Amino acid sequence: MRRKIIDLFKDSIQYPFFRVFNNPTIKLNGLKFDYSKTSSVIFRENTELTKSAYSVGKKIFGNKSLLRETAVTEQYTSGLNPVFSKYSSIKNFKPGLYQTISRFFSTTPEKPAVFAKPVIHTGGDFKDVVTESSIFIDKSLFIKEIIEEQSKVILITMPRRWGKSLNLDMIKRFLSIEEENQKEFSFNSKIFTQKIKRINETEKVLLDITNTKALISDSENIGESKEVEILTLQGHYPVIFIDFKDCKGTSVEDVKSKLKDKIIETVRNFSYLHKSGKPYKETTIGQEYIKLLDEVKNGLSLKAIKELSILLYAYYDKRVWVLVDEYDAAANKAYLEFKSEDAKQVSNLFREIFESVLKGNDKHLEKAVITGVQYIVKSGMLSGLNNLSKYNVTSIKYSKYYGIDQYEINTLMEHFNISSEKVVKIKSWYNGYKSNIGTTEEPIFVDKYNIWSVVNYLNNQSEGFKSYWEKSGSVSEFLNKLFRNKSLKETIEDLVNGKSIFIGEPKEDFDIDDFKQLKAIKDGINNIDIKAAGLNLVYSYLFITGYLTINELGKLQFPNKEIQKEISNYLKDYYTTIFNIPTESLGDLTLLLDQVFFEKNNNKISEIFREVFAPKLAILIKDLQVYTNDDDLTIKGVFGNEDLMHSLLNNIAIQIVNAKFASERYTTKTDGSKGRADIVIAKNNKGIVIEMKYNAKDAKIALEQAKDYAELVKDNDIKIFMGCNITDQQEVFISGEIVSSNESIHFDYP
Repeated sequence: MRRKIIDLFKDSIQYPFFRVFNNPTIKLNGLKFDYSKTSSVIFRENTELTKSAYSVGKKIFGNKSLLRETAVTEQYTSGLNPVFSKYSSIKNFKPGLYQTISRFFSTTPEKPAVFAKPVIHTGGDFKDVVTESSIFIDKSLFIKEIIEEQSKVILITMPRRWGKSLNLDMIKRFLSIEEENQKEFSFNSKIFTQKIKRINETEKVLLDITNTKALISDSENIGESKEVEILTLQGHYPVIFIDFKDCKGTSVEDVKSKLKDKIIETVRNFSYLHKSGKPYKETTIGQEYIKLLDEVKNGLSLKAIKELSILLYAYYDKRVWVLVDEYDAAANKAYLEFKSEDAKQVSNLFREIFESVLKGNDKHLEKAVITGVQYIVKSGMLSGLNNLSKYNVTSIKYSKYYGIDQYEINTLMEHFNISSEKVVKIKSWYNGYKSNIGTTEEPIFVDKYNIWSVVNYLNNQSEGFKSYWEKSGSVSEFLNKLFRNKSLKETIEDLVNGKSIFIGEPKEDFDIDDFKQLKAIKDGINNIDIKAAGLNLVYSYLFITGYLTINELGKLQFPNKEIQKEISNYLKDYYTTIFNIPTESLGDLTLLLDQVFFEKNNNKISEIFREVFAPKLAILIKDLQVYTNDDDLTIKGVFGNEDLMHSLLNNIAIQIVNAKFASERYTTKTDGSKGRADIVIAKNNKGIVIEMKYNAKDAKIALEQAKDYAELVKDNDIKIFMGCNITDQQEVFISGEIVSSNESIHFDYP
């Protein structure tokens, strides 16, 4: 179709489109067109042709009062914006006609002019985010920095759902030539040149990238650079885009099959090459392309992407951009789930692809941008590249283009008309990540919000605050295994309770040996003696995957309530599985404990503990069966100390909504010495201190110790102290005391 149009208007290709939809066959300047089949017609900028366009419109719509030659001419010469934008009044009485007219003459993306309510499109398609959102978070200067990057291969690793795919798609749409799809080419151009509602502007403005310049290599003066208007590079390069997200498998053969399908899909994206008769060696580019396509169909060709880059270079006489999304998805899964040799096979598959197209391919490769969650070194997929620069969430250079900073959040809140109360909650739920805007030597950390979670909350406010990011890619299986190690479980419980840990510099570059160790830790259920290096490796893994963040003191912590809530749910799942607890049991005990905070009568509070909570807890403990090995489900009994009780009550208490919670809280005791309270909970001006013992003579011993920590609940009107004793026969004894300004009530169980 494109060729036919060019033949009709040979000297007009540089001019804009008039788009014509669903119209009968009409003669235009003596030329006959079937408008029901033709998607676009290229018009020359001259009076006669413009008048013909006017006559076409008159024939189609049959209403001369809505069409004026001068208006058509004026609008056409100013860039063919919708011709009838001046006649906005018709929207009120003939909205269907107005939309038809707008579509007929429009050269801008088809986006609603007015949104019924604020909305931000989610996903990795840049076009959809720009056209289907009522406001746009402008990260377009990322394009300029990528173009000016000196390295041939750029690796950017960030946690999931932090904008990697979106930024990569933005680069693709900016650079791609779009040989076969001129409509898409025109659309992409308009995305970067039309005015939109940008997040930091009250009125529609151009993107930051629109009016900027970039330094690029000067092809005429080797070793020198030149400054160009960056829009001159738009639609200027052949681009190979490949997303390995769907190549994760359950076996090596499964990965191979999915990888083959992905390579076939990538090669087919350039089907126009088969029509090319341009000479290539002893054949033509078209013949070589057909040969390549047959090759990838008949087997797994790991060098196909390189061969494709060579053909594209020969066709355009321009070097190729290669964009790779989720390069590590399949390998990460294999490292943690497959046997060592199988995981190595998967890694080698991708390594061969990357080395073929990115190493020793300078003649055909302009630049490559690769994204993933983490950098895998040594024998990893990118280990053979000596032209690689890598950046991550703590890097100064590119981290600003990922996540949302406080300024952007403030503007979003105004746009969505969010109350100040909800703004505070949004911060506690989805903030807490750190980005360095200083230097390596003198870091300056600023708060970052999880963009995926914030956007989903704003679009679904009626559902309240909940986890969005974590549920998009769970590590529950990994964590559930880790909980079986005492040291890891206790540390994760501390992190859930708001504490932080110091491990020195988190490890950010993982090698295959690191993954072997992680897998051994995950699978080594009976291994209770994990060395410090192994523990730090686990915490580093949680850091680079986005579950932990680093604070100003260099310590690691859970960033926000979203992560804390999800990890506490994993703990709950762990207890219900490993201790053979009915799922509803912990939930029932949580509801009973929460009921205490709403009860105004102290005698009723005593009754809840004595008559309901304590008996249910005793039954739960009595029936526990502790499994320590997945393969040999031998009943080992309870742990030989208060750890079991501590863990269970931790998990019960932490589920209480909007309560302040602390575990192993250090404070000054009543005698002036320092001590550590097992569990502290506060809500609705009531404070509870719980102490636990194993095989003590009496629960009253635990109660007296709990009362020693009265300092922790001194600001609460009602103070509840409770001592719990569990025996080696799995019997539970509880002694408690409720203290208020006018009374003190004691209770015991049994």
